[in-house]
Amino acid sequence: MKVGDLVRNIPDPEHGYGIVLEVDVETWGHRGEPMGVRVAWQNPTHHADRGGSIMYADEVYVVNSVDNF
Repeated sequence: MKVGDLVRNIPDPEHGYGIVLEVDVETWGHRGEPMGVRVAWQNPTHHADRGGSIMYADEVYVVNSVDNF
């Protein structure tokens, strides 16, 4: 997964599509937690941190990668 990838939210599909803004984000400040990604969603349902929601990488599905262009 890379910055610019188009993704869908697996557990909450009502968010619609999103664009990956940042990768390798520390999740919730806890050591041992998997790294996450920051995503700007088409239909955000809560307050977004710095313009995007932090998600675990396995919670998003890459629809189209910037590597394909």
